[in-house]
Amino acid sequence: DLSEHYHLASLYLVTKQNEKADAEFTKIYELSGKNPKTLQRIADFYLQAKNYKKVLQIYQELIQRQPNQEENYLNLGEIYEMSGDTTTATQFLERTLTKHPSFSKVRQMLSDLYMNQSEWSKALALWQAVKDEDPKNIQPYLHIAELHLAEGDTARSIDFYQQIQTKFPDDWRPYYNLGRIFLEKKNFKEAINNFNKSIRTNKQVSEAWLLLGLTYLQKRDNASAEKTFASALKLFPNDPRLNFYYGAVLNQNKKYKEAVVSLKKVLLRNPDYVDGLRELAFAYSNLKEYDKAEDTCLKALKVNSNNLSVILILASVYDDEKKYDKADQLYEKALQIDPKNSVVLNNYAYSLATRGKELSRALQMAEKALAKEPENGAYLDTLGWLYYKMGNYKQALKFVKASTEKREPSAEVLEHLGDIYQKLGNKRKAKFYWEKALQKDKTNERLHQKVAGGHS
Repeated sequence: DLSEHYHLASLYLVTKQNEKADAEFTKIYELSGKNPKTLQRIADFYLQAKNYKKVLQIYQELIQRQPNQEENYLNLGEIYEMSGDTTTATQFLERTLTKHPSFSKVRQMLSDLYMNQSEWSKALALWQAVKDEDPKNIQPYLHIAELHLAEGDTARSIDFYQQIQTKFPDDWRPYYNLGRIFLEKKNFKEAINNFNKSIRTNKQVSEAWLLLGLTYLQKRDNASAEKTFASALKLFPNDPRLNFYYGAVLNQNKKYKEAVVSLKKVLLRNPDYVDGLRELAFAYSNLKEYDKAEDTCLKALKVNSNNLSVILILASVYDDEKKYDKADQLYEKALQIDPKNSVVLNNYAYSLATRGKELSRALQMAEKALAKEPENGAYLDTLGWLYYKMGNYKQALKFVKASTEKREPSAEVLEHLGDIYQKLGNKRKAKFYWEKALQKDKTNERLHQKVAGGHS
C-alpha cells in the first residue's frame, strides 16, 4: 500500500522538507516496480508544489522510457511554458516534431505557440506540410483557414473556407466556420446560408442551430428565430442555451405561456441563472401573474442586486400593482447605478407621467433619454404623453405620432393618440384610434368605455 508513502511525501513537500520528499518519492517509485504511471503521479505532486525543475526531470526520464508516448512530450512542453520558458518549449516541440511527424497534438501545441508569438508563417508551414502529404485529410485545411482568420486576413480565410467547401462538400465544419465569420461581419444572408448548409450536412451539431437562431435574432427576424430554436429543441430538448433563447424569442413574440415552459427548463438545471430569471419574470409580468413575477425578480436580485434589467421589470410590476413607493425606490436605485442609462430615464419618466407626478423632472429625464436615442419609438411616446399630462396637446400629438412612424404602435400608444385627439376636439379621430387600440387589446374595459362613450 503506497498511500501512506504518498501522504508522507506530500507532507514533506508542504513543509518544504524537499530532500525527505525526494527520498520518499524515490522509495514509492522503487516499490511500484518503476511503473511509468507512478512517475506521472509523482510529477503531479511536484507540479502542485510548483517545483518545475523536478517535474522537468521526471518527464525527461519518462520520454527516455517511453519515446513513442506523445503525451509525455506534450507535458514536458507545457512545463517549459508554465515555467515561463517559451523559447525552450518551442525549440523542444520543433525537435519532437522532426523526430515524430505523426504527433498531431504536438503539432497543434507548436502551432498555438507560433500563433501566440505572431509567427504566422511558421504556423502555416506546419499545416501546409500535412496538407501536402495527405490532401484527403480536412484537418490541415481547417487549421490553415483559422490561421488566416487569426492573423487578421479575413478575406483570405473566407476564400480558403470556400475552397474547402468545394473539396469536402459533405463536411459540416467549413460551412459552420464560414457562418461564424459572416455572422461576425453582420452579413446575415451569408451566415444563414452557411449555417443551413452546415445543419443539412450534419443536423447533430447543436452549436450550428444556436448560431442560426441568433443570426435571425440579430436580423430581427423573430419568426424565423422561433422556428429555428423550436426545430433544434426537437433534437436537443434539454440544451439550456437553446431553451433560454427559445424562451427569450417567445417573449419577444408575445407568446408568454410558452416562454414560461421553456425558461423553467433552463432554471431547473441552473436556478441562479440571472438572465433566465429575468426572462421568466418578464413573461410572468406580461401574463399579469405579478406575484410570480415579483418572486422571480427577487430571486434574481439575490444573485445580482444591481442587475438593471431585473430592477426595471420589478419596478414595472410594482407600477402595475400601484405600489408606487416600491416602484420609485427601485427607479431611484437604478438611477444611482447608471444615471445616464436611457432605458432607466425613459421608464421612470413614463411611470411618473402615468401618475401625473413630478412632471417637470419626468420631462427632463424623457428628453435626456430621447437625446441619446432620437429614433426610439418608445421614448417618443413617453415624451408625447408627458406633454399630454402637462396640457400641451399639440406637442403631445407631434411626438406620439412620430412614435407610430418609428415602430408598430402598441394598443397603449394608439390609445394615447385617441386621447390626444379627443382633447384637441377631433372626436372622429379619437374614436378611430381607440377602436384600433381595441383591436389589439380586445379585453381592455377602459377602451370599450371610451369607444362607447366617445370621451377619455
